[in-house]
Amino acid sequence: MTKAARGIFFDCIDKAYSALSVGFDVSNKNINEDGVVAHVSFDVGNGMIEFLYGPPEFHVEIFVSVKNDDDVLTRYDLAKLMTNDDVKSWVIENRPDMSHGDRVKAEVDWFVLLLGKLKTQPEFSSLIL
Repeated sequence: MTKAARGIFFDCIDKAYSALSVGFDVSNKNINEDGVVAHVSFDVGNGMIEFLYGPPEFHVEIFVSVKNDDDVLTRYDLAKLMTNDDVKSWVIENRPDMSHGDRVKAEVDWFVLLLGKLKTQPEFSSLIL
């Protein structure tokens, strides 16, 4: 990963963290980078949000972990999130905004919007305290 790509990713994550802080109880931002893959996670309510950026395609990925009533943590990737029909419909209707030409920014911004949608779904209520 180039320094420029790394910088763009972390700048976008900082903005995402600020944006999510408005509607969620966000804390404990953790950054782990090995020079190839960048991993940023933070606690959100009683769950966790993770952003990954790296090979093979250098797209941003998101993972959302939520606790159920029995305190069991379930981790969702985008494919698993889309098993929820409301989330799937939202994903189909809302594409990342590539008008500025920066794919990383578009993907991170889109994931922030997706998290706003998740907030309305009962199975993700542990993200909100």
